[in-house]
Amino acid sequence: MLLDIYGYMYFKNIEKANNLISKINPDHITSSSNLKLYHFIKLNILVKQNIMTYAESVEKLKKIINYPEILNKTLLTFVEKTTLTYMTNHLLTVKDYRIAKLYKRVLKEEIETDAPISKDFNVFRTTAAKYLSVVGEYEEAYKILLSAEKNFMESLDYVPMIHIYYYKALNELQLFNDNRYK
Repeated sequence: MLLDIYGYMYFKNIEKANNLISKINPDHITSSSNLKLYHFIKLNILVKQNIMTYAESVEKLKKIINYPEILNKTLLTFVEKTTLTYMTNHLLTVKDYRIAKLYKRVLKEEIETDAPISKDFNVFRTTAAKYLSVVGEYEEAYKILLSAEKNFMESLDYVPMIHIYYYKALNELQLFNDNRYK
């Protein structure tokens, strides 16, 4: 049910998402991962309804996912990756660059194994590349973007590729002394 609500929230049906999540008693959620997802959705809805600011929601999410200690984890769950992706713009704004090492480590392992990934994790890759570009890790960001591009092409989901091509061009401008970024 939480994934359905997440889908409604993600596709801008905030009223339906809010209606459904208000029927859930968080005390009855036994899985820690599901409880994190519940809080992520709830906070995101509050932001979309202008009841809470994005910065306030990120500060609450940091406690929920145990940030920055989460940066030491070897494997991340869907909920953790989703939450970190959501938090990225705020972390960049406050110049908290610690997450860059996590992005680099996790994605290096994923790309080296060349395991099939879901399109949700392609968004994680694009966000990670954006972050790594900001901290000057252009080569790592470029490798991640090439991997995300390949996976999006295989999934035939082309709309998110706009972001990939934008960040890819920015990295090509930094890495190569030619016009390929154009």
